[in-house]
Amino acid sequence: MKARILITAAATAIAFTLVGCAKKVSTSEEAMESGATPITTSSAVGLSPIFPGTKNLSPEDQERLETRVFYFDYDSNQVREEYYSIVRAHALNLVENPGVRIRVEGHTDDRGSREYNIALGERRAQAVMNILLMEGANRNQISLVSYGSEKSAVPGYEESAWQYNRRAVIVYEAG
Repeated sequence: MKARILITAAATAIAFTLVGCAKKVSTSEEAMESGATPITTSSAVGLSPIFPGTKNLSPEDQERLETRVFYFDYDSNQVREEYYSIVRAHALNLVENPGVRIRVEGHTDDRGSREYNIALGERRAQAVMNILLMEGANRNQISLVSYGSEKSAVPGYEESAWQYNRRAVIVYEAG
């Protein structure tokens, strides 16, 4: 009985400590109003922190790992050239850590049918995955999912919102 109470008290103390240490993450609307680009790094809600074990990566590549969101042009699944070095860093990270698994999520803006957007989101996720594979990542480390327009990063019905919803996101999966 005493052990159960001690365990419960310890778990509660840890939970309060973690909640107290959590950073405030601004909403997409706050980011838009402040002029910041929403959801780009691991500090964003839902993106896991970079795991330990990247000691063989250059400092530049380690910094690149913080970017997990890749934006696309309208109706395109072509990865922008500016993201290639970042995706390559994620591939190197996977090569260095064969036990690590990631999920590449594809997203679209809300224009087009549901079916079209699911297919486009999948093509975007596949485009990122293809670069990862070309750079040496193992296919068994990567899963894909398309959310189409279901999980908007920024609400709205104009280009200023749509540009942030056309994206692929790398999510490192736990253990």
